Amino acid sequence: MATKTQKELRFKELVLDIGVDGGGATIYRTPLERGGWEYHMGGTTIALDDDDNEEWRHWTRDPVPTLHDALEQVDRDGFWIYFTPCAEIHPEYRLLVWELLLRTAKHRAAEDDANWSSDDSHASDAWHHYCFSPAEGRRHD
Repeated sequence: MATKTQKELRFKELVLDIGVDGGGATIYRTPLERGGWEYHMGGTTIALDDDDNEEWRHWTRDPVPTLHDALEQVDRDGFWIYFTPCAEIHPEYRLLVWELLLRTAKHRAAEDDANWSSDDSHASDAWHHYCFSPAEGRRHD
């Protein structure tokens, strides 16, 4: 018999898939019985085993109530803004993702005296592209 989580994940929708050298994270949403959504996250990261050999590790996190909470689980310090989208951003979340990016970049700049859009123009260009360009005819690199 399927568990509640297994049943819920049958109805999952991709919200955001992001990557960086050495790992990445995927966020899905699933409907709640009472209405609304919860966000499930998992990904991969590269690590060293006991013999200092690289190995890929898969991870998951418990569901959270907001996309913001899910992104904080990628990296509480906000470094997720340096990841790059790997797939379409769910259309309902594009503006929210952009707003969270700008807010997080402003916070990072205040802490590190850094400028996200100029420090990593490839990442900021990719985010802008995925948040504001129409999906039709878009190439995936």
